[in-house]
Amino acid sequence: RRHRAHDIGDVEVATELVLQVRRLSARPKSADSVDETPGLVSSDSSTLDAFFASFDQHFRGDQLLVRQRLQQYLKDVKAQGAGTEEAAILDVACGRGEWLNLLREEGLQATGVDSNSVLVSQCRDAGLDVVEADLIRHLQSLADGSLGAVSGFHIAEHLSIEDLVTL
Repeated sequence: RRHRAHDIGDVEVATELVLQVRRLSARPKSADSVDETPGLVSSDSSTLDAFFASFDQHFRGDQLLVRQRLQQYLKDVKAQGAGTEEAAILDVACGRGEWLNLLREEGLQATGVDSNSVLVSQCRDAGLDVVEADLIRHLQSLADGSLGAVSGFHIAEHLSIEDLVTL
């Protein structure tokens, strides 16, 4: 599909907005400072969660298309024997849950973890098993050898380099 000019402009504006939020969030605050973050871009995590969920819905693509792209990985998961009760799959940064839905349709045991409360709520509303948590802390809380597979799609670009190395 060809991008229309305004689509590219929208992506650039949205990307700059996300970067500005990160810059504002990273600024150290003194005890007597006032939060001057504009109302549209609140540092409140629920506002940012809603913004990202909307951004994801608009720019990631249709869920059916995403599911079709993910189907190729089912054979690999099955070949490894993952997705059983003893060797469940954990999808980190599960987002909208397309992968979790595919796994469920194949009869495979899977859980998702995401820190975005809006996306977690959407997944739970769809009947998916999703934990709202920081993905690194969640992984660290699990017993060694307790998973059959860990999956993650489109997450590296959302992590700091330090978190990516830790992951």
